[in-house]
Amino acid sequence: MMIHSSITAAGEWQYASTADISDTNAVEVVAARAGYRHRVVAAQALNTDIAVGTIIQIRTGTTVIGNLFVAPFVAAAPGDSTDDGEYGDMPLIGDGGGNINVICVTTSAQVRVSLQGVTVKAS
Repeated sequence: MMIHSSITAAGEWQYASTADISDTNAVEVVAARAGYRHRVVAAQALNTDIAVGTIIQIRTGTTVIGNLFVAPFVAAAPGDSTDDGEYGDMPLIGDGGGNINVICVTTSAQVRVSLQGVTVKAS
């Protein structure tokens, strides 16, 4: 699976899957970094599967820190197959020295996920 993830000098990062996530395998968004903690400030998800909806878990390691639900894609109501979360005032906080992953809880959905965040010194 092709992904795009980048960290800037200021510690900000963004991730966008460039291929569908269609199984229940975790996909790494931001790699673990010793002495640092990742914070997710926003997330977006789109499901193009016409039959299967799913929950996308945002995880630090294997611990769930956030969920997004995306319904199956319906041509008459395509907006229902997307979800987004804004966590700017209270970001989803990863473990110190841990990574951030996303995972679908059902198989067969066809999901694209984007996350934005920052990486800060762990305290």
